[in-house]
Amino acid sequence: MTYKATFAPEKESILAVYLEGKIELEFLTTISSIPLIYASSDSVFDFARARAWFEAKDLPEQATKISQLIARIGSAHSLELLLTGKSIDSSEALRIGLINDLCTREEFDERIAKIAELSTSAIELAVGLTRRATRLSNEQAEMLERYAFALRFTHPDQQEGMRAFLEKRLPNFKKF
Repeated sequence: MTYKATFAPEKESILAVYLEGKIELEFLTTISSIPLIYASSDSVFDFARARAWFEAKDLPEQATKISQLIARIGSAHSLELLLTGKSIDSSEALRIGLINDLCTREEFDERIAKIAELSTSAIELAVGLTRRATRLSNEQAEMLERYAFALRFTHPDQQEGMRAFLEKRLPNFKKF
């Protein structure tokens, strides 16, 4: 198994990861809280050691990791994979939402380069919104969107963008 991680600005947390090869359950539950997970088309996700997890002594730690997996792919898919202990290919992992997309390492580097051009606040806001928005009603999501827009409108990066537009120059955003 090989993987490549890209760190989020200022918080030194991982924003995106690229996976290749065989990915085992222990590692998968460790990275399931990372917002962007990409994999090669030949990656395999192995849940064979799931039964041994439930026999382990440190159940609270496993429960925390499994809850992150459940938050990512839902309880039905998590339950099926943990009980059957089967392996799934990358196309199935994409279908159930375990990974965000399939790409080559070069395509991953290009995507991360585009993300790196965004301001730090835009990245942090996007990650925060996607984590909160998964279980909201339409009314709650609209209220959250209004709140996020108000926050972005008052942010220094937005003010710099407006100033740059009015002065007919390129903006100078904070980058990571």
